[in-house]
Amino acid sequence: ESKGITTNIIESKNIMLMLQEKYDKFHAVISHSLGTLNAFYALKNGVESSSIVSIAGVSDFGYLPRNFLNQLRLGDKTEYYLRKHLEDKFNFIDNIWSAFSAHLHPEKIQSRVYIIHDKDDDWVDLEQSMMLNQSYGKGNNLYLTDFLGHYRILTDQEVINRIINYIN
Repeated sequence: ESKGITTNIIESKNIMLMLQEKYDKFHAVISHSLGTLNAFYALKNGVESSSIVSIAGVSDFGYLPRNFLNQLRLGDKTEYYLRKHLEDKFNFIDNIWSAFSAHLHPEKIQSRVYIIHDKDDDWVDLEQSMMLNQSYGKGNNLYLTDFLGHYRILTDQEVINRIINYIN
């Protein structure tokens, strides 16, 4: 029902906190791509969930400006100004590059973590999920797919079945 056209990581956390207050803690949080940063930030800041599933997730907040500008073939000077803009926008948060990164501060996450990524993802590098796995890898919680890319992974029946089995 929102009339807005944009949101940010802080607003996402606040919405999740409001939903939690109304309905109780989450059974599972399922995130995709940039949503992984939002989900992990929320879970580190008051949102509770038994499980989190990251699909093709961005782990390092600093990856966003680098990747975005590389795709546009823009250089270091533009990255400097974009990073400065983000730091100014969220100046009430100490070190946004650390605070918003999903793989950092794993001790703040009480949820079980399941990570799914396609080896052929051309939007988010596999290394992003490998960083998550390095921080949260406890047992068999990483599933790699082939030839699904960044979006088809969301509708693949095997991926869906694995997520359902994991959160149940």
